Amino acid sequence: MSHEYQTRKIIVIAVIVIFLVGIFVLKLSHNEHGQYLKETRFIMGTYVTITGYHYNHGHLQESITAAFREMQEIDRLMSTYKVNSELTILNNSPKPGTYPVSELLYEVLNISDIVYRETDGAFDVTIKPLMDLWKQAGENNSFPDQRDLNAALNTVGWTHIALNGRETSVSFGKADMQIVLGGVAKGYAVDLASQSLKKAGIQHFMVDAGGDIYCSGHPPRREAWIIGVRDPINTSDILNKLRITNQSVVTSGNYERFYTIDGKHYSQIFYPETGMPVETILSSTVIADTAARADAWATALMVLGPEKGLELINQHPDLEAFIIATSFDGKVTYSKSEHFDSFISE
Repeated sequence: MSHEYQTRKIIVIAVIVIFLVGIFVLKLSHNEHGQYLKETRFIMGTYVTITGYHYNHGHLQESITAAFREMQEIDRLMSTYKVNSELTILNNSPKPGTYPVSELLYEVLNISDIVYRETDGAFDVTIKPLMDLWKQAGENNSFPDQRDLNAALNTVGWTHIALNGRETSVSFGKADMQIVLGGVAKGYAVDLASQSLKKAGIQHFMVDAGGDIYCSGHPPRREAWIIGVRDPINTSDILNKLRITNQSVVTSGNYERFYTIDGKHYSQIFYPETGMPVETILSSTVIADTAARADAWATALMVLGPEKGLELINQHPDLEAFIIATSFDGKVTYSKSEHFDSFISE
């Protein structure tokens, strides 16, 4: 065998190897959706993490930064902790009265109106006077006076709110009414961030705002994002894992944010009719097409409870949920949906 033949053979083998390696690298890059970036910032009183994939790292970084800006804008407009937020100014305005609002705030109020009607009034964002009263009770370590509770209840009631879409205005029909959007604004911010990422061409990402989650596409070598749902009784454990893609999943519970009176925890979610904190429901998880809708419904289910809540959920094909109630000793009650074939047992 000549030296020239051996040389040609080696070259051919080398070319084949390089070709095969190239195919492998291209396939690997395709499977991994390009470069990976994960960033966390503190927004809206919680840690927000955005995870995404794209072949252009610089574009991915710019897109994630822009998504965070969308969320910061919602916080700027709708926080009740910021004295100059649009919502705070609206709450401090004389009532009754009619006031123009920004398109973003109007949209969140409109979502609140829709879910209020869908949940038979269980989701009511006019409960801020109740929250303020119970917050003070926690600070004083004593239950609210019944007269104060009745006075706060007299200001509550979404039926006394009117929205005008043409003028993007909101009208208050009773004195001293105030709005809190903690049960929907964070989810809406997640939606805006997700829309921003999609417009930028980011197909595979997850936005997680302290449990308000939207998942687009899927991670490399998987068909969906795997989301763990915490056990509200043993909070260090994962109760269920969900496969989620192009949907939102939100969990609401009384085990993270609460008021403490005489050593007992009281939920920051209230029955709008009585003004008392929810006690019988530990947590509720909702899967929906948008985080705002999932967020609002998860709050509503805490008020409605398993029987009534799942009865209403099952009337909406775009929603799925499960509820954990103390009366069931932590037993999980699921809505009837084919989507729950996506559950992964531990």
